[in-house]
Amino acid sequence: MNRISINADDLKPFLPYVAAVVGALMLGWGVGILKASSGPPEIDFTDNWPLPQWSPYQPEMSSQDLTQLKLWGGDTGEAIVEAEPEPVEDWRFIGIVQDGDLRLALVETTADKKLHRMQSGDVLPGNAQIISIGEGQLTISENGEEVILKLFNADNG
Repeated sequence: MNRISINADDLKPFLPYVAAVVGALMLGWGVGILKASSGPPEIDFTDNWPLPQWSPYQPEMSSQDLTQLKLWGGDTGEAIVEAEPEPVEDWRFIGIVQDGDLRLALVETTADKKLHRMQSGDVLPGNAQIISIGEGQLTISENGEEVILKLFNADNG
């Protein structure tokens, strides 16, 4: 069996490194014992934070001056007359559905927000009657007058 032999001369280049490791271990061990033997440091519980100085807000114009201004006309002695609301249409012409020769107008009612398919001769909400359904237009009879409603303006295409 081969025996490994180590000579002291072979270890001489490593001697400074071994000494440094042993020195570091000794120094760490000494500092650890020193710290463990002394108590914890005292904690300063005094409040040293500077607080900002409070300064109340000083507006340029006082609230009393603002209340005396007549910003929205104020009381001029005139009675306020409420305008009557414009009548709301009962329905709205949305589009046309075509199946062969049969054309149906799509009408949305404002009361129930539903789409209804209507054909020529049907009566719309508000007692207007559909006379004919053309390409992109609906002709109705309203109070004895013929009215043509178009889906698109000729100017806009």
